[in-house]
Amino acid sequence: MSDMNEVTKGIGELLISDVLSKHGIRRENTRQISDEQKQKIRELVKDLQAQVDEFMKQQAVKTTQVPKDLHAPSEATDAAANPRRRR
Repeated sequence: MSDMNEVTKGIGELLISDVLSKHGIRRENTRQISDEQKQKIRELVKDLQAQVDEFMKQQAVKTTQVPKDLHAPSEATDAAANPRRRR
């Protein structure tokens, strides 16, 4: 899992640096933010990461559980696939 986090972090950094570079934003011309603001950003990122992790866990559970109705074709599916002709 650590490798996946490193890959995700690397991709994020690449995308962010690309967008900043595209708009001419350089480290030299950025304003400094306070330690309080930095802490708030860290907390937001940590919360967002927890939400993403929970979402991914839910998606993994959903993809491993196959509903019973998907195992056997239903009557509605059979009727749609084999319509009867009226004479």
